[in-house]
Amino acid sequence: MPQSNPPSKPPARLRLKLPTPRQIKEKSLFEEYPYAFFAAFFGFVTLLAKAGGASLRDALVLGAWLVSIAFFAWQVIRYRKEKSTPVAARKHDIAKRTEAPKKAATVRKPAPMAPKEPSTLTVSESKPPIWPPPPPRLVAPLSVTLSKKTEQAKKAEPEQNPKRQTDQNPKS
Repeated sequence: MPQSNPPSKPPARLRLKLPTPRQIKEKSLFEEYPYAFFAAFFGFVTLLAKAGGASLRDALVLGAWLVSIAFFAWQVIRYRKEKSTPVAARKHDIAKRTEAPKKAATVRKPAPMAPKEPSTLTVSESKPPIWPPPPPRLVAPLSVTLSKKTEQAKKAEPEQNPKRQTDQNPKS
């Protein structure tokens, strides 16, 4: 016998909302592997200079100079591109984009957290707590060592005084 009641919809809180995937900017081949291109450029310039009649040493120096100039230019271009869109502005734009689709009706407040157990850290008003606690000292500080040495020297003085020896055997 078929059901007379239509199937009920699940409550709104049980619906699963997946976040929209962010578009990932694809990097060009040069952006992905710039150093491989610089190495290939170095080899190409060196080979071209050697074929043009330069000695091997001069061809290597010429290739190194041209690659270093190209690398410096690449760094300057990257710096200016980064400077035109600072990190704070980009983060602000991302925050605006993520806040826009939220609706007040769908946002739920999180449940209150259970209170944490009190820590064993004692707090005084005169001295702020040190956290994490410092590791145990394996050697006493120099001031303690020096004060112990002076106390030992004071105790050792009476022992150093020569005692008058009395003869145990009077017949010698």
